[in-house]
Amino acid sequence: MREMGIKWMVAAAVQLCAGAALAQGAPDGFTIGGLGILSSSPYAGEDMSAVVVPLLAYKQGNFSIGTDGARLKVFDRDALSFSVLVAPRFPPLDGEESGPLAGMERGITADAGVLAEYALAEWTKFTLRAVTEVTAEHGGQEVTLGGQTRVAIAGIPMLLGGGAKWQSSGLSEYVYGVPATDAALVRPAYAPGAVVVPYISLGTMYPINERTRIFGSIKTEFLPGGVTDSPIIDSGLVTSLAVGVSFGF
Repeated sequence: MREMGIKWMVAAAVQLCAGAALAQGAPDGFTIGGLGILSSSPYAGEDMSAVVVPLLAYKQGNFSIGTDGARLKVFDRDALSFSVLVAPRFPPLDGEESGPLAGMERGITADAGVLAEYALAEWTKFTLRAVTEVTAEHGGQEVTLGGQTRVAIAGIPMLLGGGAKWQSSGLSEYVYGVPATDAALVRPAYAPGAVVVPYISLGTMYPINERTRIFGSIKTEFLPGGVTDSPIIDSGLVTSLAVGVSFGF
């Protein structure tokens, strides 16, 4: 399995299961564990692959830090809360030596922003997340509006989620496009412009005891035409499955 496939799955794991150790009702303290991830890739020449990655998180009161970055809740009253956050972004392009992605490379960047959450019930909430890149790589922004609610499938309680994320032209070109500096004879320059990417997700968690949890999640993103028209993209669906276990202490 190529390194690019691994990086894409690590990014998917962050999106899917980051914060799983800090899920609703989780106690303060450290959490360690592991994630098994199976993910497809939208990039030309990339196949579905599997990998196992470690999980590490820490939570103390309104502050948490882990795979998905750091977050501090600054307002929490009734059903509404606001948090400030810093989060890593793991683009998968890593300088392939051959194929349609040859020579394209992207580094890990960091986003900073805010998160608003409104809870209609214990397991039903809406979220609005707005971030901007702060590492001077592309200067892009992303705004995600989503919701989730508890459902039962075959008697198993699960969280059904969905929403959409808006990505600015700078971010979409960095992730899905071909800047002029990366253009080649078989890979013309391409900028998707600002795009909206809908998604759906389904997750579940089972507490073995007060400190040990098993969790899993599946998420599918539906890439719009502005993305799939890119010469380095050959799939409009990106599906990621993650299963893991966490231990708190």
